[in-house]
Amino acid sequence: MPSIRCSINRYNFEKTLCDTRSGVNIMAAVTYQLLFGTMPLKPTYIQLQMVDQSFRKVEGIVTDVPVKIDDHCVHTDF
Repeated sequence: MPSIRCSINRYNFEKTLCDTRSGVNIMAAVTYQLLFGTMPLKPTYIQLQMVDQSFRKVEGIVTDVPVKIDDHCVHTDF
């Protein structure tokens, strides 16, 4: 799977996995806290089913996050 360099806010991420077939964007809670501090997440009832058939509850959603890739800015949801 290819990796790309991108930045969110003032933080650079050198090896971000890029799966164009994926239907979701996932961000670790630790990364979210680094980027957004205590900004509250939007509540959701979504659960993700993993490859091993287990389910994980999503803590929340953050919308319209500007992600810079090279000279382009893409607004995405996590």
